[in-house]
Amino acid sequence: MNFDNNQSVSDLVSEFEMMKQQGQIAFMEESSFLKLVKFYEEEERLNEALEVIEQAIQQYNFSADLYIKKAQLLIDGHQEDLALETLELALIYAPAELEIHLLRAEAFIALDLFSEALILLNELKRQTDNSKELSEI
Repeated sequence: MNFDNNQSVSDLVSEFEMMKQQGQIAFMEESSFLKLVKFYEEEERLNEALEVIEQAIQQYNFSADLYIKKAQLLIDGHQEDLALETLELALIYAPAELEIHLLRAEAFIALDLFSEALILLNELKRQTDNSKELSEI
């Protein structure tokens, strides 16, 4: 099945869950995967959201955005160690992406690794000359 960006979220969820039951996930647009993840997040179904993001990464394994989303989900699920591993992969594809570094700092803090978080954030501030990015740090 081919999903397009105009498909309703409820149709997308229904078709995805049917494919999952059949054990075959068809090729989907990256944006469709992200819609599914958002749906499951809003429904507070973290395991399903993680399952969807894993499927997305299988199809789009060079997408830093998907790795970032997975790390966010893992942090939300208090799996910071796995989030840090995922962010290492994201760094391969987008080493300059500020969000990756901020999520790493968030994971360090959740793991009570405050000095590592502080070192990371200070390094980011030192390297950043963009005032908008500085406000995010």
